[in-house]
Amino acid sequence: MIRFFYAFGKLNFNDNSDLSLFNQSIDAIHVHLMPCPACGSKHSCSDFTSYSRHMISYENNSVICRDITIPRVICNSCGRTHALLPDVLIPFSSYSFSFVLTVLRSYFTRQQTITVLCSKYQISISTLYDWIHLFKSHKKLWLGILNDQAISCEHFLNSLFSYEFHIRSFFSLTRFSFLQHHQTTPFNSS
Repeated sequence: MIRFFYAFGKLNFNDNSDLSLFNQSIDAIHVHLMPCPACGSKHSCSDFTSYSRHMISYENNSVICRDITIPRVICNSCGRTHALLPDVLIPFSSYSFSFVLTVLRSYFTRQQTITVLCSKYQISISTLYDWIHLFKSHKKLWLGILNDQAISCEHFLNSLFSYEFHIRSFFSLTRFSFLQHHQTTPFNSS
């Protein structure tokens, strides 16, 4: 998989739907300029195929599930194929990045009870607690123990929405994406 960071670095994702951010990100890719994350060969990637997956987002006060098409590229040097995943998506998850941040913001600002919050976003309570645990562990990993204690979860979430912390820096530090559960992908690129 090749991760690229476009939408959250250049656009205010509160003003755009996740689908439009995804499409803008995909349109901005220059496949022929990408180095292969497996062999490092430059200018050797070309369009190969694609696959469909779901993207669940929250727009206009409703949960929306869309089918999106993920492009795959092939390295003409080593023959490996790679999916192209923009920062709008969380690898190995159907939920968009902004959807999960929105749910977490609602939780940490105590806007609703857990039951109401889960009903509103159509998620299970176990999913919510899984996201909370993952968020807190990634926050601590990103900031370090001392800074993690000094910065509240609510402030940190607001910082993510305002680009004070750019998710590319988390990826550069850990080689996996913020809020990504599975960390088994050996070939990631920024």
